Amino acid sequence: MYYNRLSETSPFNLFYRFLQAYPAPASLNYSWNFGVLALFCLIIQLLTGIFLTMHYIPHVDYAFISVEHIMRDVVDGWLIRHLHANGATAFFVCLTVHQYRALYYGQPESSDSLGLAGNLMFAILIIIAFMGYVLPWGQMSYWGATVITNLLSVIPFGFGHCCLALIGWLCYWASYVKSFFKFTYCVTFCFSYFSSTSFCSFT
Repeated sequence: MYYNRLSETSPFNLFYRFLQAYPAPASLNYSWNFGVLALFCLIIQLLTGIFLTMHYIPHVDYAFISVEHIMRDVVDGWLIRHLHANGATAFFVCLTVHQYRALYYGQPESSDSLGLAGNLMFAILIIIAFMGYVLPWGQMSYWGATVITNLLSVIPFGFGHCCLALIGWLCYWASYVKSFFKFTYCVTFCFSYFSSTSFCSFT
């Protein structure tokens, strides 16, 4: 009797019953894994980003030099930076497939707010990726930032002025890179919080 009760509550038996009784759609296939893969990419981005932050200097005179220092002098810094850069691409691919899977197979009407939150998080992720692209402050980063911020300056109803006030009023110097670094760091952790609440609301 005690042995049977113990075997019923064993982790393997509980795991087997979870797999057997877990509700799953009839259209279940490999594309349903991309949500978890996106979460895995997010964790990699957070860990490598925190490591890169330890050696990065958010100043126009030292940003590019600090990235070169990470690549050349820090032990395995080149690996961490390439994991972070290519992990961003993998994150976008996983999220795009995850969203298209939801559109293709349809969502229940009760999860409309979840889909809206997912689209909003995708837009926030595009902003984070742009700001992260600017941080090395090379030639491509500089001109990319110049073009995008000049596009923001023409948005009506004062929105463009608010954006430019936050990044330094078209002054591409010390406050510019520092502002982008602050926003990238803060918004990334806000994004992580919202993605974890999205994951918890699904489960």
